[in-house]
Formats: sequence, structure tokens, C-alpha cells
Amino acid sequence: MKRLPIVVLTGRANVGKSTLFNRLLKQSYSMVSSVPGTTRDFHEGIFRYTDSTAVTLVDLPGVLAGDYLSELAFEKSKKIIEKSDLIVLIVEAKGLTHLDEEIALYLRKFNKPMILAVNKSEGKTDLADFYSLGIEDIVQISAYHGLNIYQLEDLIFNKITGRKFEEPNPIVFGIFGLPNVGKSSLANAILGEERFIVSDIAGTTREVVAKQFRKLGKSWLLLDSAGIKKRKSYDKELDGLSVSRSISALNAPMGVLVVDASRMVTRQDKRIANLMLERTGASVIFINKKDLVPKSSVAIVYNNIKEDLKFMDSPVIFGSALTGENVNVVLENLREIWEKAMRSYSKKDILKAIGYAVSKRPITVENKFFVVKNIRFESKFPLIVGIRSNVRQDLVPKSYLKYLINTVKKELDMSGINLKIGLID
Repeated sequence: MKRLPIVVLTGRANVGKSTLFNRLLKQSYSMVSSVPGTTRDFHEGIFRYTDSTAVTLVDLPGVLAGDYLSELAFEKSKKIIEKSDLIVLIVEAKGLTHLDEEIALYLRKFNKPMILAVNKSEGKTDLADFYSLGIEDIVQISAYHGLNIYQLEDLIFNKITGRKFEEPNPIVFGIFGLPNVGKSSLANAILGEERFIVSDIAGTTREVVAKQFRKLGKSWLLLDSAGIKKRKSYDKELDGLSVSRSISALNAPMGVLVVDASRMVTRQDKRIANLMLERTGASVIFINKKDLVPKSSVAIVYNNIKEDLKFMDSPVIFGSALTGENVNVVLENLREIWEKAMRSYSKKDILKAIGYAVSKRPITVENKFFVVKNIRFESKFPLIVGIRSNVRQDLVPKSYLKYLINTVKKELDMSGINLKIGLID
């Protein structure tokens, strides 16, 4: 299968690249903020021009002079620029800066077709100075208001040939956990490339970053999220926005919870685990940084963390994103769980397993034995089952519903699948 043409959006920080990226994709992938340098990783999405033509659109990190992480991000951008088919350089209508000129000079060295998008052009702009950058194709736009976006789209597809998009729907999974537990390192290890910025500075990843790839005969979409902090730990405007985006990403079909082997499981680890149980369809636990644990303590650490998170009833993998140990096992487990979930458990099987659980541990409610009359699938993935019974639903203890969930999962070999059972009228 031939790859789609690659179009990159680049420029200095805070010129509106992420706003344009979201506008072209008609959905919100990149975080948008007035704080310069918000985008530190690059984002990818499929930009469809028509039903039969598409390109891979990449939002590169903004260049922010004198910022270590910005310079690191731009250096990583070099590889994607080299593979690209078209570069869209974004500047502001209020005028060129010395940094704009440096970026344009740097980009011309790649000998790629280029478009100059003059953003924030809500008013009339004299383009004379902008031609000094040596880019022939210039279009005035307002990414925020949608001004001349169609003109830019036409120009992009006039510069390169769109190809029919035939990629199958990917299996989507997110990587979640506290800040600095190694989420981006795990993402890079799974991909086999340094796709996401890794730093010892907690909070380097500020947003949910998507990457599509193929492995194990499947198409995947990986979501690398910002660390989910306690609310009282927010120290910047962007912290709250980052956490909000990460929690929204918990609605992904599947999730990987990353915990740090060098420290004990915390309340916040368990809070994230519970959020995953509530929102994702399936989950896997990856205990990272095994390389930091003395060999004599490996079994103890593994058993302690597994015990602390046993309420998730998910596969537990002990490895190291740094050394690559057991990284492939994460994807293998996700594939196995996905294929298990796609079997579409029948109503008959679920009803039989619930009936077995009730007969094994009957309860009475208002002097009546709890009886299951029927069940209904509220959702297949995540798997949500509604029970119609002979008693008032608000009188059945939550602990009993949890017992039913655990028993059904055990009977039907559903480890890793986040089954939810509730009572309906």
C-alpha cells in the first residue's frame, strides 16, 4: 500500500498552526492556547479533500527562540520534513520577524514545494514584505474565522496529487498515567521511533498526541496523553487544559495504564485506573522502569503493584520502555483483548453467566429473592449490560453488581475487558 502524501504545517510558536490544523481536519486534535510553545509534539491526521483524495497532515511544534524543549522539538521535526511532499509555512499578518526569516531560510534547504499561509488576516494586508521569503505561493487566511481556508485547501491539492485513502479503521488505544512515569517513552518504544518528546521534566507532554501505525497485521491509532495530576497540583493555566484533554481521551476504546516500578502505587494511580474502568472498553497495565529495580526485588515489586491494582482485572506486564523489555507484549495483549471483544458475546452467554453468579450467591431485597428477568446490551464496546429484575434497582447493593461483573468476566474469560453491569426498568 502506497503511503499518502505528507503535508507539514510549520512556523514559529503561536502563529496559529494548531488552529489551522484543527480547522483543516474539522475536529480538535491539537491544543490551542495563547501561551507560546503549547504544541511540543507533532500531530498527524488524515486530511480528506474529497471522498477519494487525502493527505497526511502534520502539525509540527512551534519554534520558540531560546527554549530548550522547542529546539529539541524542531530538531525532531527535521525527519518528518525530509519525508514530506509539501511544506506550509505559517506567519502572522502583522508582519515578519527575524525568526520567521530564519525558519524560511532553513526550510528552503530541503528543496520541497512550499506554500506561505499569512494567518490572522482578518483585515487587508500588504503582502509585499512576505514575498521577501522567496515563497511564490502565498495565501491570506484566518484559521480562527475560516477565512480563505478553501482557497488554501485548493492550493495544497494543486501542489501535490491526492491519493485514494484506503487505510482500514484503526484500533484506537490511549496511554495514561501520572506525569513522568514513562508514557511517551512507552509510545516511542511501541512505534520503534522517537516520535514523542521525552524529558526528565515532568509535564513535557501537554496534550493528547495521535499517531497511526501498522503492526501485528493491524492498523492502530495511539494516543499519548499528558500526565493526569491531582487538581491541587495544577501550577499553570495549561495544566488544567492538559488534564482535561487527557481525561477526555479516556473515552478511547482501549487504554494502557502506565505505573512507575520505582515507587509505590499512589491514590492518583488508582483514581486514573478507576477512570479507565468507567470510560474505556478494555485495559492493560504496564509496570514501567523495570531496569531501575534490583533483580532481587523484581518479584516483590511486581506482586505488590499487581495486588494494588487487582480491581482492574487486567493483564499486568512488567517491563521497561527504555530497554524495550516486554514492550511488544503490550501490543500483543491489546490485540488479543480487541479480538476477544470483537467476538460479540451473545446475550445467551451473558445471561447464562449472570444466572450462574446469582445461583451461586443469591440475595434478598425487601424479602424477595433477586431474580434476573432479562438483559439488554446498552453498548457492545465498551460492553455495557442492563439487567431487568424483579426488585427496585436502587435497592440492589453496588457491591453485588461488582460481584456479578467479576463472576461473569471469569466465566467468559473476559480479562482486560471493562464490563459494566447496571439495573434497568
